[in-house]
Amino acid sequence: MNIPKKFCKAPFHGLSIDSYSNLSPCCEYKHDPAEKKYNLFYFDLWQSKLDTIRKEMIQGNTPTGCKSCIEKENIDGIHSNRMHMNHVITESAENIIKNYADKNKKIKPRDIEIKLGNLCNLKCFMCGPYASSRIMEEYEMNQNGYKELGIIHSGRKIKNWWDDSSKQKKLLELVKDGDVEKIHFSGGEPLMNTTIYKIIDVCHPNVKISFSTNMTMISEKFINATSRFNKKVAVYASIDGVGEHNNYIRFGSDWKNIEKNFITLKNTAHIEIGISYILQHTSVFTLIDLLEFSNLHNIPITLGTVYEKSVDGSGHLTINSVSPTDYKNFCMKIKKYEKVLGYSTISQWLEKYKFNMILHKKFVNYMKSLDKIRHTDFLQTFHPSWEINETA
Repeated sequence: MNIPKKFCKAPFHGLSIDSYSNLSPCCEYKHDPAEKKYNLFYFDLWQSKLDTIRKEMIQGNTPTGCKSCIEKENIDGIHSNRMHMNHVITESAENIIKNYADKNKKIKPRDIEIKLGNLCNLKCFMCGPYASSRIMEEYEMNQNGYKELGIIHSGRKIKNWWDDSSKQKKLLELVKDGDVEKIHFSGGEPLMNTTIYKIIDVCHPNVKISFSTNMTMISEKFINATSRFNKKVAVYASIDGVGEHNNYIRFGSDWKNIEKNFITLKNTAHIEIGISYILQHTSVFTLIDLLEFSNLHNIPITLGTVYEKSVDGSGHLTINSVSPTDYKNFCMKIKKYEKVLGYSTISQWLEKYKFNMILHKKFVNYMKSLDKIRHTDFLQTFHPSWEINETA
């Protein structure tokens, strides 16, 4: 069978439930503004609507909502979610296409991602209200300051859909299905929502469970609840720096507590721990220290790039806002890590660099505003080659 080059298994066996309980084939799928969204109430109807996407995939076309993955593969040189889903969904593409053609076989989700709202205890500067309730609170208290920077959030409130008995019932039915291979929890900070333990309790013991977490909520309850599974539980620690770098970028966290939780999980037999790191402007100040931490504790790092439209849509958190001096200094320092796993990704990220003064000024002004609101000090924390007062 001739499998299309850009085929993805997600529209056949993937299910992503976002913070509003809306359904997508994966977390990277981009809904067209005019496209009708379906939530857990309409799961069966949503499944039937996926046929259009599935047929496009089989024909070798890229559905509109899936183009971001192809762009990442072509431009960033970074593993896309399409590649990830094709790896974690174990059924072969040949069998998926064959079973899809057999109308007597029901296609069911095998890889499920669940976002239980935006409840979070941190205010990471590259995040927004869609994934952090704390940022929404901060935005509502400082709207004028944010608007001066061109940052306007919709203010759409996220309801506790998981407390709705009908939706919760449907969710629990989905996760306890014996055909489910993998369930991933993200947020917000998923471990802040106690509903997660109801879900874990009904999951089949053979399912692969994973979490994206900021590492602040690791507890004995979490460790005990995840010990019943036959496969190792994966914890992807969202970390963007060590020490004061971490405390600034992921505002509200305490590195000493984070480090203690890393050691706890490293010493827990049924858990495998890894670091999820985002390449962005501050990486020129933070990445090397994090590589050292990773090497010291033998914790693997997965690299991604910051979403270009994060915060204000301008791209001011990308590498193109880094000053030429800071870029040059980092390039010299990172050379000694050429043999580090993932160096090729770092190298490709650096090759994309095109200094943009407008983006640089936007970045400086954004940091300056956050420092005023949060009583922090970007200059003292990262020691860049520029000074905020002179550049702004």
